[in-house]
Amino acid sequence: MLVANVRAPAPEPLQEVAKKPDFGDILTPALWLAGALLLAALVFKIIKLIRESQRRQSATDDSVHGQLSHFRKAFERGELSEVEYDRVYKLLTGQVRKQAGLQSEKPAEAPPADAPAPPRDATSGNGQAG
Repeated sequence: MLVANVRAPAPEPLQEVAKKPDFGDILTPALWLAGALLLAALVFKIIKLIRESQRRQSATDDSVHGQLSHFRKAFERGELSEVEYDRVYKLLTGQVRKQAGLQSEKPAEAPPADAPAPPRDATSGNGQAG
């Protein structure tokens, strides 16, 4: 039998132990991350300020149409009773007509909220005399 001279492979040199990261290697990505977060926060703050200014502007809208819209929304939310809304509606629609030139005289004022209802005719309700 032939016996060959087999040599064992030479051991590979040991790999270098991973060197510890330098302080600059950690600091640079951390600063980029912090900068990106600050920039995002700044963008969100600007958007919030723009939205708040738009809300303030619409809330302080002095036009009659803006006021009418505001009171209609308050009525829909239940903040105004139907009597209160009707009173405001009559006053504001009178102002709209006056601005449009449809009515030259002062609009009729709504009756006070605590005024009693006008008396009804006995025959006006259902056609029967009562």
